[in-house]
Amino acid sequence: MKKTFTRGKHIGFLIKRIQHEMQKRMDVELWRLKLTTPQYSALNQLEEHPGLSNAELARKSFLTPQTMNQIILTLEKKNCIERSKHPVNARIQEIYLSDKGKQILHEAHTIVSNVEENLFKNLTDKEKTELTGFLEKVKIDS
Repeated sequence: MKKTFTRGKHIGFLIKRIQHEMQKRMDVELWRLKLTTPQYSALNQLEEHPGLSNAELARKSFLTPQTMNQIILTLEKKNCIERSKHPVNARIQEIYLSDKGKQILHEAHTIVSNVEENLFKNLTDKEKTELTGFLEKVKIDS
């Protein structure tokens, strides 16, 4: 017999609910740096993968290239990123964090860590480690 879940117990629903709550809290807290959650995501991806193109950055941030283009323009106006031409394909621009972007991202990491710590404060350190391990085991084709 197939097991059915109530709406509140379905794993996907619970993950989405947690993600939504985390983003709401990040939106509020990151605003102190005049940063949105999608902007933070873009800066975070550039820290992990310097030199991404607009399209690559959009994919890694789960956004459309059009939306990412607007984010890039805003981050460029804030002097958080720098762009340079790809050494082989001049039509592609590589995006890098500027010194200011690195400094803002460092502050944002602290804010996001605090949001995450507050959100998961009812879990023990062991439970947090186990949860992280379980989530990393989920198969994602990408």
